[in-house]
Amino acid sequence: MSRWLQQKVVPQYPDVTIFDVLETSYGVQQNASTCQSWTQSNGLSHTVLRDNSSGIEQTFGMSLSDVLVVDRNLKIVFKGQVVDSLSENQLLNALGQLK
Repeated sequence: MSRWLQQKVVPQYPDVTIFDVLETSYGVQQNASTCQSWTQSNGLSHTVLRDNSSGIEQTFGMSLSDVLVVDRNLKIVFKGQVVDSLSENQLLNALGQLK
């Protein structure tokens, strides 16, 4: 997902702040330097947040691979997985409405 966000979403929506969440997997804690190395090795320039406690996932009722888009008023305008061209278009439409 991170590379797709970097390649397709970030360039098309330069005025939208993109946050990508790097979650702890299987109880393994990711420290800041490991996350920074992963971000750099994947060539990501958008913001990547560490979610050590799965708090973001729990707060928004998300599953591991969900994408969450909120507007300036923190209203959820898209929540779901981007797994095919239909869901990709739905996400891009939601982002387009934020312009």
